[in-house]
Amino acid sequence: MQRRQLLYAFLGMASFGSHLLAQAEPKAKPSLWEHFKLKDLSEITVETAAGKTVNKDKELLEKVTAALKALPAEGEIFVKISGDAPQTKVTLTNAAGDSHTLLFYDNSLQAPDTKFYAAAQDKVHALRLFDLVSRKR
Repeated sequence: MQRRQLLYAFLGMASFGSHLLAQAEPKAKPSLWEHFKLKDLSEITVETAAGKTVNKDKELLEKVTAALKALPAEGEIFVKISGDAPQTKVTLTNAAGDSHTLLFYDNSLQAPDTKFYAAAQDKVHALRLFDLVSRKR
């Protein structure tokens, strides 16, 4: 009788444990868009060694917003950047005047946690973002 009770107790604990594991699925990481909490974009300011441009084109703002939503807020790797690497500073501003800055070194995006993206899909989204903001208009 005791063996049967122990077996049932073990099986009950096993099912309870699997229930806990099923609930402990990793949460999706927040995107850059969620991290910045801008709610909307009204302008993008791009600063390079060649100068500064401000863009308020609605179509561009929508594409940049989509790219920000596709990128996680955290990078995966630390990268040492040489002092002569071309730097592009992108300031995103919303209608309320709140702003956040993105830094591209060469064409690699530095995440807010100062790491860079290593996953292939993240690199593609970061390059797409760089292409969008660095176009001459």
